[in-house]
Amino acid sequence: MVFFTSMKLGDKLAVAPLLACIGTAMTLAVASSIRAFRAPDVVLSHAKNPTPWNEISPTQQVKLFSSSDYSKLEPVAPKEAFDALK
Repeated sequence: MVFFTSMKLGDKLAVAPLLACIGTAMTLAVASSIRAFRAPDVVLSHAKNPTPWNEISPTQQVKLFSSSDYSKLEPVAPKEAFDALK
């Protein structure tokens, strides 16, 4: 807060768009990092789940954007094959 009062923002209005861009970029960077750490193939603890990629179902969407609907896909293998992996 001391920074803003010492600058006298009334005299330096050109700084406002720069601060807005930096704030937006920082927010998007944090959101992207959080999304990346929640991905199903990221392993933060090998003791809890050593192979998280085996828990992904064939109909689970893991991409950020996809033009196809994964819930309507048919499984590529019989259900018994997926049950054997568990």
